[in-house]
Amino acid sequence: MKLGNDLNTIKEKYQSLTKELNTNTHLLEDSKERYHSLEREFHLLKEERDSLLQTVSSSSQTLEQVTNEKEKVWQDLNTEVQRRKDLEEEIKQFGITFASRQKSLISFHSDLRSKLENFKAQNPVSIPKSLGSAATTAISSKLLVVWHATGRQVATHYCANAAQFFIFEGGSCSVISMATLSLCVVLPHFRTFSGTPSPLISMESPSRDSQ
Repeated sequence: MKLGNDLNTIKEKYQSLTKELNTNTHLLEDSKERYHSLEREFHLLKEERDSLLQTVSSSSQTLEQVTNEKEKVWQDLNTEVQRRKDLEEEIKQFGITFASRQKSLISFHSDLRSKLENFKAQNPVSIPKSLGSAATTAISSKLLVVWHATGRQVATHYCANAAQFFIFEGGSCSVISMATLSLCVVLPHFRTFSGTPSPLISMESPSRDSQ
């Protein structure tokens, strides 16, 4: 009787242990599945982390490149702005210089023309008949400035004691000698004249020391 009770107790305990073993086995399987699931999730997260790190690294490089390009563009812009300011200043200075020179040139021309007109008005034309019709035709329609052989200005058209006629027309000067009545055209600028012998001729009046 006692042996039967012990067997029943052992049998119940065995069944309980078997049941517990089955439960633990199921728990172990569940744990394994959970572990594998977590491991897969870990790998996915790791791959995502690596991808994010790569993206961050690429973004950092891109940001650095964009920053460098922006700085270069800013420097180029400042250079162009300064170049434009310099160019505007050069154009402004050129305009001022050009206007000043133009004004001086106009003033010089006006002053020269006024002096010639005044000198012409103060010295009326007097052409003798001894020059002949050919000489009269050659000079009748031209403005003449006559210089004496000594360098003294004596008339605007003709003077009896003058050595030569000087005909100013356009950018050149024609010289008519009273002795030969030959016509000689020389270079402009009214400095020196070739042809028949004559003193140094200039558009400016000779000094009083030469009179």
